[in-house]
Order: sequence, then C-alpha cells, then structure tokens
Amino acid sequence: MPSARSALLVIPLDWSYGRQIIRGIHHYAKPARPWSLSNPKKTSDRTCDYDFYRYEHRIDGIIAITDQEVLGPISRVDSLPVVWIEASPLEQLGPREALVGIDVPAIASLSVEHFAERGYRQFAVYGGQTPGYAQSRSGALADAVAEAGLQVDVFDFGQEYDAGAPEFPHVKFHWEQIHQWIVTLPKPVAILTADDRAAWVCSEVCRRTDIPVPEEVAILGVGDDDMYCQMAYPPLSSVQVPGERLGFLAANILERLMDGNTLNSQEVRLPPSGVVSRMSSDTLAIDDAHVAAALRFIRNHAHEQIGVADVLKVVPLSRRVLEQRFQKLVGRGPYAEIQRHRIDHVRQMLAETDLTLDRIAERCGYNSVNRMSLAFRQAEGVSPGAYRKRFFPSRVDPNAETPSRKNRSSPG
Repeated sequence: MPSARSALLVIPLDWSYGRQIIRGIHHYAKPARPWSLSNPKKTSDRTCDYDFYRYEHRIDGIIAITDQEVLGPISRVDSLPVVWIEASPLEQLGPREALVGIDVPAIASLSVEHFAERGYRQFAVYGGQTPGYAQSRSGALADAVAEAGLQVDVFDFGQEYDAGAPEFPHVKFHWEQIHQWIVTLPKPVAILTADDRAAWVCSEVCRRTDIPVPEEVAILGVGDDDMYCQMAYPPLSSVQVPGERLGFLAANILERLMDGNTLNSQEVRLPPSGVVSRMSSDTLAIDDAHVAAALRFIRNHAHEQIGVADVLKVVPLSRRVLEQRFQKLVGRGPYAEIQRHRIDHVRQMLAETDLTLDRIAERCGYNSVNRMSLAFRQAEGVSPGAYRKRFFPSRVDPNAETPSRKNRSSPG
C-alpha cells in the first residue's frame, strides 16, 4: 500500500475554477492514494499562513494557485515540491517545481473564432483588475484579434473616455469609465474578457444603462463560472476550461516530484474544452440576411449529414452566389463552414465524453470514422485519439506538451 502523504492545497474555494481543480485532485488521490489534503481557510486574497501548516502539519508537497513571491521562496527553503496552477508569470521554476495551466493562445483563438464565425469585425478586450493571468489573457486576446486582421480596442484604466457617464452608486468607480469606453466603441462589437467576472461587469454596466446585449454588445467570458454566467442577464457565453482535469494532472505531477522523479518538461498546458454558448453572444453581426440564414442553418444542422445542397434549400441563391457571399463575409465557403462546425463538435465530445469514435462520428455528421479522423487530423494536426488523451491525464504522459491552436490549420 502506498505510504501516506500530506499535500497543502493553496486554492481559493470561493472560485468555481478552484473548486473544479480540487475535485480533480481528490479524484486522483482517492481512494488508491492515502493522501492527507489540507486547504487553508483564507486563500481568496492569494495569501497563505504557510508557517502554521509547516509546523503543525507534515507537508510533503504543495499545489498552489497563487503568486510565486508569496509562497515560492518559503517552500524553496524547505525544498518542497510545488505544482503551480494558472499562476502569475513565473521568472524561473525551481528544480522541484512545475507549472500546469491552460493554453492561453488557444483560449484567445477560440474566443475570436466564436465571434468571427458570427460575422463580427469589431472587437474589444476588457481584462478586469485581477492580477497575473488576466493580463496575459488580455494580451493574448488582443493579439489573436490582430492576427485575424480584425479591429480591436483594449480597455485602458489610465485613459479617459469622452462620453457621458451615469452614476453607479455602491460600485467601484471604474464602472463609469467602462461605460464611457463601451459607448465609444463602434457597434456591433464583440467584447472578449479575461474571465467571467470581467464579463459580468461589462454585462452589468450594459444592463444598467440600457445598452442592448447581444444586439449591440456581445460578450464572452472565460472559465464558465456558473455563478457569474447565470447571474448576468442575459446569461453569459464563456470559454470552458478543464479545471477538474487540470487538478488531476497537477496531482499526478506532484506525486512524481514527491517520488524524486525528474520531469522532462516543467510546464504543461491543456487546451480549453470549447465555448459554452448562451444568450450574451447568441446573434449574428452580418447584414446579408441570406448569408445569416445559411449560417444559422449550418450551426443548427452541421451535426447531421448535410451538404451545401441542403443549405441552398433554405436560401434563394445559386451555389456560385452563395459561395461568393460566404467568401466575402465569412472568409470561407459554406462547405468549409459545415466542416468547421463538425470539427468543433468532435473536439467537444472528445474532451467531455467517453463515447467511442464510431459514436462520435455518427453524432457529428460523418458517415465513417475514417472520414472523421482524416478531417480532424487536417484541422488539428493530431488524430482524435491523441487529442482525447490531452484531457485524460491518466492516459497520457503528463510531460507531453500541448501545441497552441494558432499553430494548427483550419479546415477549408
């Protein structure tokens, strides 16, 4: 029987993402590994009474979602293994440390794709005031928009925006500044945010000042935090991140470090699971009614075995004209759009279910596994089986690196 170990978890419990991570850690540790897991009561302010746990509990390792300067130097004195999750950028990892996180460029690419496919050409980025990861995500979001050749405006706390500002009693002062910024943005606009709290702030500012969401301002968060997403009106769309699988992977790596093993790579990142689409982004920013109708049909039926001929049945256009309008407004043809939606469905099912490849092919509009696998490899650069292993650490070497989505080819 494995020896008992004590792991300190410096992870906020008042954050949905933090609770997902802890569930993943428990899933790895129980019941085969008799680990003792401790979580300090006050970690929401990113601080930890390390000395108390150091002397009152025997600590064999740490999994922390916090800033390196708070915990890192102290743990290094004790030579304890530490796995950092979604921490602020670290200048250097110690020999018994590792970093596990989400592929930020992949989050950014997925966010831009979500709105670009709906015809949006005007984008804005609001990162919020959370330190660390929010800054890196905001920068990646702005870069992804620029790389797509689209317009982007990034909110700047240091800039004054020339627009009338209503008063927001009992809330932080920067809400007025956010309102001024949103008013100055060209409409319709898609606002990309670093996390769901930032998305909720933008949504609430719009709601209180009668700015229509999503008709004029569409909003997308990151994290799929059920509290913020459902508390907003309309409910928020959000990029879903695999928090539970991230926790499972972090625990696996921590065990390797506690066993004295050397990692081939000290940094591992998982891709996001997909976008959970809700009302805050449920709109199309396309003036051409026929193209909008065709896009809506494809979005609703791509999982069936449809082709361009089926799309032509819902719009009074010739195939040539439809192709031309799609290329002009969407940047790809209708067949490529069908394939893109199918690949999205495949990607989501690989990440979130244990369905066989045969069942996934059937549910995603492919008439054979071979056709699905070929299309998926062309789009993602890896086989469906290899992609699935990224989301199930028990089936994968935790040292395997994950390529960014921006380096993968797009279908069509």
